[in-house]
Amino acid sequence: MLAAVLLGPWPGALTGLLGNIIQGVLTDPASIPFGVVNAVIGLVVGYLSLKRGFEDYVTPLLAGLILAILCPVVGTPIAVYLFGGVTGGGVDILYAIFLKKEMGIFTSAFLARIPANLVDKLLSAYMVMLVIRKFPPAMKMKRASV
Repeated sequence: MLAAVLLGPWPGALTGLLGNIIQGVLTDPASIPFGVVNAVIGLVVGYLSLKRGFEDYVTPLLAGLILAILCPVVGTPIAVYLFGGVTGGGVDILYAIFLKKEMGIFTSAFLARIPANLVDKLLSAYMVMLVIRKFPPAMKMKRASV
């Protein structure tokens, strides 16, 4: 998110994708396919930042809410088709609960990811906002004219 706000949507997407590839090579290969999710985060946050800036309280809220749905939309098929819905995180507990209620693998995997993404993306977006507010004006990306 920070790279997307400072550099723009495409460098933000590339940063997210490469971050997952590097993490996958160094620690956990399962994170590599989820680089697509981080690329989407870079695009969304980068475009929001271009249009609205990222220093008010509304833009991080919008980013968090959009990403809380969009990330599971992108990540759930990866989790289901590559890993059977189980990815080794805390989300797996909620996934198991939904699966036990016979909601189906895809629905269970999708719904389990929404609460975690909501908290994660909102906290991340507001932390980026706080960091951006401390940067000198010269380091902040200029907004696109609307």
